[in-house]
Amino acid sequence: MKNFPTKAAVRLLFPFFGLVSLGLLKPGSSFCAGAPDAFIQSGFGARGPGMAGAYTALADDVAGIYWNPAGLSRMTSPEFTTMYSPNQLEVHRSFLGAGIPIRGWGTFAVGFYRLGSNGIELTNDTQAIGFDDLSNDAYYISWGSQIGSHFHWGTTAKRLSFSFGSFDESGWGADLGAQYDWHWLKLGGLFQDAIQTHLTANSVGGGTVSDDVPRRIRTGVALTWPEEGRPIQSVWEFPVRITVSMDGVFPLQGEEQAQAIPGAEIWIADRVAVRTGYVNQEGPTWGAGVRFTHFTFDYAILVDPDLANQNRFSFSIYF
Repeated sequence: MKNFPTKAAVRLLFPFFGLVSLGLLKPGSSFCAGAPDAFIQSGFGARGPGMAGAYTALADDVAGIYWNPAGLSRMTSPEFTTMYSPNQLEVHRSFLGAGIPIRGWGTFAVGFYRLGSNGIELTNDTQAIGFDDLSNDAYYISWGSQIGSHFHWGTTAKRLSFSFGSFDESGWGADLGAQYDWHWLKLGGLFQDAIQTHLTANSVGGGTVSDDVPRRIRTGVALTWPEEGRPIQSVWEFPVRITVSMDGVFPLQGEEQAQAIPGAEIWIADRVAVRTGYVNQEGPTWGAGVRFTHFTFDYAILVDPDLANQNRFSFSIYF
């Protein structure tokens, strides 16, 4: 019991949850359709999306190249991850990533994400004139390292590109992340586009056109009971480990609103997980996972009241 949250520690969380209750963090859509990076804002993998993206403080796998590169330093073995989301309104999503921890040097990881649509019909004012393919791609190179016993930090260099027909737009940027863990408590922070992603393309009419990805600050807090590394506890005769988390997203540019995103995860016997979260205007998310010694399989469904639901399947191998 000595490591269970004390009154003094819990008071440290009051400012964050106070912002939520006062409405300074307003629940809102986590995805801004007009932003150049809208295609990646639902994140990578299936564990984080299953918790609605309340994953900034929890990221500890290859998907951390998006969620928080600081979490890469918590990897204990090489990892390969793949994700696929079947066609949703003729749009498919896929992700491949790999990471390797190197003693004394931190953890290095790379990843590739694509949102694509094939066979889009092209028309003029009166008739169809052909078909073409659309692709939004994201390339990542990341590194994370641990400092002392509790602090982690990392950075990600990324290249975003958009291609449709003869039009191509691309640009580079970088994120900076940090995490702090202490027993049952984890804190996380991510400065998305600390080096702003500036996309440029040749205009059809001549010259160049450009877009800037808006900068955002993501903060996260998570409580896990019992803490990782300690024996799981029986609740109603089920051996469980429970995590509740909350992310705050603070746009520094553009028209997006600040928001709060809650999520939760329950591991049963440290083998089977169930997850949930909620993003206002987007709807709830649900997820599940199964973990073995050398691989995990995760599933998530992102419920959309207006469009088709998004199903995600993720498979990771540990070497």
